[in-house]
Formats: sequence, C-alpha cells, structure tokens
Amino acid sequence: METCLRTDDDGVVVFVAPTKALVYQVWAELNARFSKQYSKDNRKLSGVFTRDHRENVQDCQILVTVPQCLSILLLSADRDNLEWATRIRHVIFDEVHMLGSPGGEVWEQLLLLVHVPFVALSATLGDVQGFLSWLRRVEASKGREIYL
Repeated sequence: METCLRTDDDGVVVFVAPTKALVYQVWAELNARFSKQYSKDNRKLSGVFTRDHRENVQDCQILVTVPQCLSILLLSADRDNLEWATRIRHVIFDEVHMLGSPGGEVWEQLLLLVHVPFVALSATLGDVQGFLSWLRRVEASKGREIYL
C-alpha cells in the first residue's frame, strides 16, 4: 500500500474483506496509519464501499470493500468504473478461506477477474495444496506465476 501511495496519485490498492465490520475496521486503521497530500483536489487517501455505505470510491487510492461490491465495480459497464478499474495496481484478499463458504463464488469470480498482482491472506485455509493447485492453474491461464 505504501509503495502505491508513494509511486503516484493515481494507482489504486483494493483491500477486500468478507464483512462490513472488518471493512470499517481496516478503513479506520488505514486512515490512522497513512496520510498524503494530493496535487489533484478530488483525490482521497481511502474510500469504502459496502452495501450500506459508499464513499470516495472512484477518487481514492486505497479502497476497502466487500467482495460483492468489488464485483459490481469490475463487472460494470459504467465509464467511471471502467476508468477506475484501469488504475488498480494491487488487490489484497483478506480471509480468502471464505472461498469455501456460502457466497464463496463471488471470491472465486474475483480471483478469476483480477489481472493485477494480488495477495491472498488466510490463517485458516483448509486445503492449502488444493487451493494452491487451483490458483496456479488460474494464474497460468493468465500467463502468470504464483509466488509464495
């Protein structure tokens, strides 16, 4: 995140959390940890997008969101969303083990859609080798490798 913030004012890091509560916790921590002055008046450090709250989504450098809302942004044909998606530099998937839970198909869809480097975090991933094997096949189809 820090590298993206230092590089320029346009690159975006997306942090995907499974619940609205975790989104707000991460958003608060980011705002407490980072600060930045922008040359463009409309740019903001962070934004949030949940089903209930949408703030600075297209104007931020770090977006904290739930999977369903990121899916909406990535699949939208809206011109603003398409332009915003080209600015994504990295995605952080927190609690990626949610892939095996109800609603996990959205996580799977996002892992297939994302064409930028990403980090998949989980302290409780059940079948690590199975997940890694699937993810290697997905990334190979995009011409990329997995690094552990």
